[in-house]
Amino acid sequence: MGTKSAAALGLAWSGLALLCPACGTSGAATDVAGSDEHDVVDTVEATSALPDISLDERRDEPTCVPDCYGKICGDDGCGGTCGMCDPGAECWNDGTDCAFVDYPDCEGKVCGDGGFFGTCGTCEFGECSADQTECVCVPDCDGKVCGDDGCGGTCAPGCGDDEICKAGACTCACFGKASRVNALYVPATADETGADAAAAIFPSLAGSACLDLDGDGAPDNGLGALLATLSGFGVDVNAELEKALVQSTLHVLLDLGDDPEAAPFTLNGYLGRPGASAGEFLVDPASFVDGMPSLNVEGVTIAGDYLAAAPASVRLGPLLATTLGLAGMPYFDVPLDRARPQALIDGQIDVTGVALRDGVLAGVLFRADLDRALYLTRVWCAEDPQAPADLCGYFHVASEAMSEPDYVTWDLDLPGCGKMRQLYDSSDPLIIVGEQEDCQALSACLFWAGEKAKITGLAPATAE
Repeated sequence: MGTKSAAALGLAWSGLALLCPACGTSGAATDVAGSDEHDVVDTVEATSALPDISLDERRDEPTCVPDCYGKICGDDGCGGTCGMCDPGAECWNDGTDCAFVDYPDCEGKVCGDGGFFGTCGTCEFGECSADQTECVCVPDCDGKVCGDDGCGGTCAPGCGDDEICKAGACTCACFGKASRVNALYVPATADETGADAAAAIFPSLAGSACLDLDGDGAPDNGLGALLATLSGFGVDVNAELEKALVQSTLHVLLDLGDDPEAAPFTLNGYLGRPGASAGEFLVDPASFVDGMPSLNVEGVTIAGDYLAAAPASVRLGPLLATTLGLAGMPYFDVPLDRARPQALIDGQIDVTGVALRDGVLAGVLFRADLDRALYLTRVWCAEDPQAPADLCGYFHVASEAMSEPDYVTWDLDLPGCGKMRQLYDSSDPLIIVGEQEDCQALSACLFWAGEKAKITGLAPATAE
C-alpha cells in the first residue's frame, strides 16, 4: 500500500474512533450503574461497524466527485459531462451557457472583422478597405523631404550621407569628442563593490556606488537582484556583455560634444560600427528616432575629473534596435527614467576622444513601460507568421512572470509618476479594456567604463 493510501486509511479509522469510541474495542458493553430494570442495556459482542468489503474492493471505489455547480454543459471533471447543447450550439463560458457560434468567414479577406472569434487580419499601415480585401494607406509627405511616410516607406528625396532626418527635414550629423563603452557590469546587489565585480576595470567603486533612487538613504538595485536570480537558470548577463564588448560585436558610443570642459553639454549615445582605422567608428542610423539619438542627456557637467548629470529619461529602444532587428522583431522602446550617468575622466580629453572610468548609471524601469513593450511583442507574435516560436514563448513567460511577485519584485513605488498601465481582458491578453496608474518600478544600477574613440560619420543605412 502506498504512503498516501495508508495515511488515508489511518484517517478513516481515526474518524470512526472519534464518532464511536466503543466501536472496535475488545470486551463488551455492560449495564449502566444505578439503573433500574428498565434501564438495563443488553450485553452485545463488539463487531466492526464497516460492511464486509475487501481492501482491494475499497481501493477500486471511485474517488472522483463530478463538479457541475453552475454548469449546464461541458466537462464534469471526472470524464463525464454536465449536459449537452442543442445541435449547432457550443458549450461556452466555462459550461454556464450554450451559444450558437458564428465562426469567422475570411474567404477572400485579408483584414477586418471576422465574426465572433476575432479578425481576418489587421493592417500595419492604413485602414482596411470596405470589402476587406486590402489595406489602404495614403503616404503623407506634405512639407517633408525625408522620414516616415506613414505607410512603411520614406519621403523623397531623403538626406545625404552626412545628414540625419529630423521632423521631416535634413540636418547635419555632427559629432564631437567621443568614448566607446568597453566595460558594462550589473552588480547583483546594491552594496556589491566594484572590486568584487572586476578589480581591473572598476578599482575605486565602493559598496555604495549604486544610487539612492527613492530617497530612503539606501542604494537601489532591483534589476541586479532579478538578473542574479536568472543566473540560477543558466542566464549570465554579465558574461554575455563582457563577451560582446571584448569580441567587439557591440559598440556603444558616447558623444560629449566639441568642448565638454567649457560648459554644460548634451551627452548623446549611439550604436556604432567599426570605421576605417583602429579607434574610429561610424554611427549606425538606427540610433536615431526622428532625428533624436537614443541617449540624449542635457546639462551634463565636468568638474575637475568628475562627470555628472541631473536625472533624465534615456530611451533604450534605439540602443536595442539592432539586436531586435537581427531577431526579426519590430522596434519597441522602453525608457530608463530618472537616469543619472556619472563617471571619472581618465586622462586628457583630446581629438582622439575621451577615456572614462568608474562609471555608474542608475535609473528606474517602470512596470507600465515594460508591460506595454511586452504587449506589443504579444501582438507581434499573434499577427506575424514569421515570428519565431521560441522567442515568442520567452515573451509569453516574461509576461506571466511580471504578474508573479515570486519572480519579479518591484522594489520601488514612486507615487505621482503619471505612468498608466494597460488592463487586459482576462480571457484574451490582446484586448485592452482600460488602464490605471501604476508607479511600481524596478531600480537599475550598472557599472561602466569607456575608452577613447573617434566618430568619423554616419554608416550606410544597411550593413554591408
